[in-house]
Amino acid sequence: MLDSTLQTQHTLNQRLKLLSEQYAPELLSYFHFAGTKSAADISFLSADSWSENERFESIIQLYADFSHYEDRKPLISLWSQWYFGLLLPPVMAVILATDTALNPDAASFPLEIGDDNGRPKGFLCDDQFIDVSHVPQSQEQKLCDFIQWHLIPDVERLVALSPLNARFIWNNIGFVLHWYLGEMTEKTGNPSFIALRGLFQQAQLPCGTENPLYRTVLERRGELQRRGCCLRYVIPHVDYCDGCPKLLPK
Repeated sequence: MLDSTLQTQHTLNQRLKLLSEQYAPELLSYFHFAGTKSAADISFLSADSWSENERFESIIQLYADFSHYEDRKPLISLWSQWYFGLLLPPVMAVILATDTALNPDAASFPLEIGDDNGRPKGFLCDDQFIDVSHVPQSQEQKLCDFIQWHLIPDVERLVALSPLNARFIWNNIGFVLHWYLGEMTEKTGNPSFIALRGLFQQAQLPCGTENPLYRTVLERRGELQRRGCCLRYVIPHVDYCDGCPKLLPK
């Protein structure tokens, strides 16, 4: 249930901001809401803009120059981890904090790029992300909608722009999402976070479609680890991630 403070807000972006503050206040430094002062002076790129071939190449070249590394596969893999690592936690906070359906007509999240390094730096949230009709909807269905309306198109864009295949990118997404749900389970004890982690072992989403998160995280020797290596370790001064399968004892 939403508390009385949240129920008395008059605008959707104020309500979404309070929801994020309640669940993950540190995320508001880079997750901005349309029409707010924090977003006014930031230049955001729409999904169609950042995924245009020449624009994306210029972004990745800036990231390559910053990283002193040119191989596109590891670079774009790590770039995608920055992208989804910044996007998923605040969006999941909003999804899990309200019973209201998502809006199918809401725009994809415009992206802020770091001027000095080419990495994803922040996002803009459409103030119509949550359906203004206030139609009740389960968290599982909202996650299905978010996957279908936002994540799948993002993955398709990255596949078209890079040497990465869809499964590789979904492994990156699954690792970030599973980690975040685990963190929030420990912080809040909310059973919703625990229930959603079960999706990683289901071949179909609750809405009946194929689950792209299925087995992106696996239990190996008593520990949950990502299904495949993301290759970040080959980039200079970047270490293995904590769940890397290459760290398993032989």
